[in-house]
Amino acid sequence: MTKAQRKNGTDKDIVIQTYMSIQTNQGEDYTSFRSKDIDTFVADHSGSIPEDKANNPRETLDKFNAAFESELKVPVTSIPMILFSWYRVTKDKKSFTKLVEIINEFLNGYENNEDYKQYVMSGTSSTENIRKHLE
Repeated sequence: MTKAQRKNGTDKDIVIQTYMSIQTNQGEDYTSFRSKDIDTFVADHSGSIPEDKANNPRETLDKFNAAFESELKVPVTSIPMILFSWYRVTKDKKSFTKLVEIINEFLNGYENNEDYKQYVMSGTSSTENIRKHLE
């Protein structure tokens, strides 16, 4: 993250967006990352995220840092999706190594991935685009 991104709270938004993705289920939909929806989520869920869903984000990021040989250039809009993927891999007892491979493939092909990029160009925070990110 750049200094400007940290200064404007992007790092905090990423953590909140990750938890929003984790809390989304058939009964509750938190797939809009618009500012007002983030604020509503925080107001409604502050202090109420179950411990099993609140894996330490720093721990997760440290594990990712150790798994990759070089510094990654990850679009900010993709970070919550990657962290959500980590949560799902952990929850479903899947392979972290396979997730690292998938992330590498994604990042190496990002510039030419027109299917994905169409959901990050405009209206990035809309429900439709967030659902497509998660897919």
